[in-house]
Amino acid sequence: MRKKMDYLVYLAAAAAAALIISGCGVMTDAPAEAPAPEPAEDADGAAHSGYANNLFDDSYIHTVDVETAEEDWEDLLANPGEKTKYHADVTIDGEKIENVGFSTKGNFSLYNVVRAGAGPRFSFKVNFRKFEKKQDYHGLRRLNLHNIYYDATFVRDWLCYRMFREMGADAPLLSYVRLTVNGEDRGLYMAVEEVDEAFLKRTRDGGGVLYKPESRNLEPDSDLLKQIAGSAGQTEVYARGANLVYTDDQTESYPDIFKNRETDGGEEDDLSVIAALKGLSEALAEYDDDAAAGLERYLETDEIIRYFAVHNFVLNHDSYTGPLLHNYYLCEQDGRLSLYPWDYNMSFGSFWTYLGVREFSGPHTLINSGIDTPLLGAPLNDRPMWRWIAENEDYLAQYHREMDRLVTGYFESGKFDEEMQAIYDLILPEVENDPTAFYNVQEFTAAFKALTAICHRRAESIRLQLDGKLSCETDKQNDADRVDTNGIDIIATSTPQQPGGLPKAPADGKTP
Repeated sequence: MRKKMDYLVYLAAAAAAALIISGCGVMTDAPAEAPAPEPAEDADGAAHSGYANNLFDDSYIHTVDVETAEEDWEDLLANPGEKTKYHADVTIDGEKIENVGFSTKGNFSLYNVVRAGAGPRFSFKVNFRKFEKKQDYHGLRRLNLHNIYYDATFVRDWLCYRMFREMGADAPLLSYVRLTVNGEDRGLYMAVEEVDEAFLKRTRDGGGVLYKPESRNLEPDSDLLKQIAGSAGQTEVYARGANLVYTDDQTESYPDIFKNRETDGGEEDDLSVIAALKGLSEALAEYDDDAAAGLERYLETDEIIRYFAVHNFVLNHDSYTGPLLHNYYLCEQDGRLSLYPWDYNMSFGSFWTYLGVREFSGPHTLINSGIDTPLLGAPLNDRPMWRWIAENEDYLAQYHREMDRLVTGYFESGKFDEEMQAIYDLILPEVENDPTAFYNVQEFTAAFKALTAICHRRAESIRLQLDGKLSCETDKQNDADRVDTNGIDIIATSTPQQPGGLPKAPADGKTP
């Protein structure tokens, strides 16, 4: 008998009617769909990053066709929470890879899809090496197929990863695919690169060890989410390691990190992580110019500053700068640490609308959020990987320069508008014809326009902050100096206008 489904406790989104906003660029009907270009050939037929120019060319919609035994598909539908690895064949843009592992993926999102009766639009994982140890797709070992949960814009992950790469920060590759399972159309999905050994080969020539810290407070019987929702995001229940706070030299003291090692490594690598956290802690204890200079022995400072420049722009608090402590990768190489982004479907303030925390979900506060005070629901001392930037004049100035480069080069240059129009034109026909999407085309259009407006206003606010016309610290801002956010509807980017599709928050506000 199969195990009973074991889901994480969560607090569902607050239901609200989404309003179509005005005041931002109107999206027109998409032009006739252009034929997909031929996938690029690898230089040697099997280059380790060949998949970047094949599946992850995001200029056209790819096709992913999954074939699995009918009884296995029926078992998956009946038991999605077990995440059983089934044998399957996968055909990507006409190229067939046989005998791969195929399973559901996700935690909160998987639970909500099941609860809403919205299956089989689950997120899936394809493991090319599950049953054939040397098999891959042009160097790709694992592939994520995301169902675009809680994102009526269909583009938040795509946009955030695009911004990271624009700034020269490594991030997962992403493209859009039309998915079929056993010949049945499952709709528009996102194909997302796994952050694993193949990712390290593409970005670091194979160097480094990856960890995916995850707060152990997100266990089924945890009261963490209730505490967050009941106290404007504040909680005193912290993780054992995922906050990257140094406690001692014992690996057992950091289960949130070391029980979540994603690539090959061992105790020596784990001890190198601890040594770096210790070096950071000692520097912060007596933080002056000399101590700051020593940080580069333990941290990839330039990489981390670029990471936070984008991360803090996009207001993603379902990660290191929020209360839950997950959705980021930690990399150790030669004793130095760096961060990689992951899972931005709740960026641009939608995390707080999901939890129903009104103090943080208002657009006027969120969009004008001070770039120097990005932590919501967490004290500065509990986030040392951000604190070393915030408390040093030189590093903070470097961070401001990176923010300026992002605003100037991507938003004020018009590049953002060009790329958003292109991606809208690309996916609009797919959304219109998606038989399983959580959102209809009217909701998508309204949400996309809302997100475009949010990004423009966010860039305007940061420009004011960088120019000294608005404080970079939220609590020190004068309300009259803030960017006007009238007409901005953050809820419209996430919550369906029509009943059905995704679960609503219980009337009593309690965790179901």
